[in-house]
Amino acid sequence: SGISAGATGNGMAMLVDGMNISSSLNSGSVPATYHNDGAYQEYVYQVSGANAEFSSGGVTINMIPKEGSNQIRSDGVALYTSTKFQAQNVDATQRAQGVTTPAKIDKTWDYNFSGGFPIKKDKLWWFTSARFWGYNNFAPNAVDKNGNQVVDDNDVRAWTNRVTGQVNQKN
Repeated sequence: SGISAGATGNGMAMLVDGMNISSSLNSGSVPATYHNDGAYQEYVYQVSGANAEFSSGGVTINMIPKEGSNQIRSDGVALYTSTKFQAQNVDATQRAQGVTTPAKIDKTWDYNFSGGFPIKKDKLWWFTSARFWGYNNFAPNAVDKNGNQVVDDNDVRAWTNRVTGQVNQKN
C-alpha cells in the first residue's frame, strides 16, 4: 500500500530503472501505466530515508527491467480460475435485503510471457514481454433481458519491448 514510517499511501513513488513513472493525478502516487511484471528482473524497495531526488517520504519502488542477452531465454506464467472453483451462497440475511443472485467470479486470468535474444552478439540485444490479465465478475442482482446474470468485463494488456546496445566494453 506504500505506507512506511507514518507516511500515507499517497507518498509512494514508482520508478522504472530510476525514472519516475507516477501520474500527475492525485498526489503522484498513482502509476501512469499498467505493469508488466514479466518485464522486470528485480524490484528494489526503499522504505525510509529517501534522498532529495524524490518528492515524497513514502515507499519508493524501483523496477529494474530485464534485458536481452547473448543467449536465447524465455519464461512465462499462466494463472486462471473460473466460477467452477468458487462456492457462493445467498444466505437468509442477504435474501431479506433483496439479493437473489450473488456477486461471484466469472473468470480471472493472468498470462505473462517474456523472451530475449541477441541481435548481434556482444553488441545488440532484444527483449520483449507481453502480459494479458483481467477479472470478470458477475454483478449481484443484475440480469439482462434474457434473465442471465450480467458480467462486469475487465481486460488489461501490457507489452514491453527493449533494445539494449553496447558500443564498446566501457560504454
